[in-house]
Amino acid sequence: MMQRDEDLLLDGWCRYHGNLFGYENLFIFDNGSKTKTVKQTLEKYRRLGCQIDLSRDQMSDFTFKGEIVGNLFKSLQESGDYDFFLPLDCDEFVSVLRGNTVSFQKTDIKDELGRFAGCQDTIKISDEFVNSPNYPDHYYRLNSNKTAFAAQHFDHTDHGYHTPGTMTGEWAFSSLVFIHYHNKPFTRTLSDATRKLAGLGVDVSNPEAVRSLTHSMHLKPYFTMSEAEFLSSFDRKCHLPIPGFTQHLTDLGVSSPVLTPRLGAQRPPLLFPPDFDEAGYLALHPDVAASDLTGSRHYMLFGAAEGRECARHQT
Repeated sequence: MMQRDEDLLLDGWCRYHGNLFGYENLFIFDNGSKTKTVKQTLEKYRRLGCQIDLSRDQMSDFTFKGEIVGNLFKSLQESGDYDFFLPLDCDEFVSVLRGNTVSFQKTDIKDELGRFAGCQDTIKISDEFVNSPNYPDHYYRLNSNKTAFAAQHFDHTDHGYHTPGTMTGEWAFSSLVFIHYHNKPFTRTLSDATRKLAGLGVDVSNPEAVRSLTHSMHLKPYFTMSEAEFLSSFDRKCHLPIPGFTQHLTDLGVSSPVLTPRLGAQRPPLLFPPDFDEAGYLALHPDVAASDLTGSRHYMLFGAAEGRECARHQT
């Protein structure tokens, strides 16, 4: 992965994926970090075996992230020592969907990867479960459209790791997902958005410049909302509990106000029902049954926010 000044996430990302795959299999491009704690964290994990590249320190390097990561994969491919390549961002934690639960256990993740040993198609990661700042261990589901690759069949990747990158140009659909820590405290979210847009030449003090953005569109709302509006926006999302993930990070030695918050046992107002009736939901909503979505995926992505009735088994 490539990162810059991710002081709230970098240590947790390294500990989590180092525990899964071994520190020697983590490759990190630092994009010119200035934060002292980040520099210290990079040096610590370099000593533990992570491959740290400090040479990609220009904004233009971030623009060509897909090409840089792709060239790394091709050089590793020639060694024949690798089974899979997983391009990640610093806020993404590899996990696997098991029914309507998300597992972060090493055996489940490796078993799922093992299904794609030697796969000639691009391995598709279709979903992510995104953190809510007020609700530890509860996450809302979004389409992800990310990729992984069986090492010997990698050909290319783009900046966002979205498009097929093997010679076949075909997809192999997996149950891999990301637990995605996209949401930080509001003040940090706003400062990160400001820094990113300023680096792209956008004058964020000019409201018209922000309104007319044609890139980084997901950053625009932060400049027109209050902190209360930011936090309340998560109450309208359907959340899935992923019990124990923050504790797992804590057990690995992670301490971060984002990854291991101390907020108590707060529960979001809209929860995915543990007794969700798949067949009943599809029977109630023929348009969903006619789509290529499962009932549970539709309900988490769309149905709950739309106020659709959620059938349950009767006893």
